[in-house]
Amino acid sequence: MREHAVETIHLAQHCDVPEVLKCAYYELLRTPSFGQDLAVYVHAESSRDHSPLAIATEEDEKNAPRPRLAASDFVRLVRAKDALQKEWMGVVCA
Repeated sequence: MREHAVETIHLAQHCDVPEVLKCAYYELLRTPSFGQDLAVYVHAESSRDHSPLAIATEEDEKNAPRPRLAASDFVRLVRAKDALQKEWMGVVCA
């Protein structure tokens, strides 16, 4: 399931089948970087100026690779991982 978790999320959202989302999100939580290329989410390089703070042009955005997960899904995973880590630290430190 892990290798198809992103596709499962997309299909479940498209077909309005929320029952399978929990398992798919959990599978992504177990992978480094949630199985995503993080550069896709922070793509903001300009072809004219390669400094880290360069403003992306419309051309940059048009040519940027598409994120596999929606940004809202990625944020949901970050928050879930943070909550799980806090819970685990509470258990370990108790």
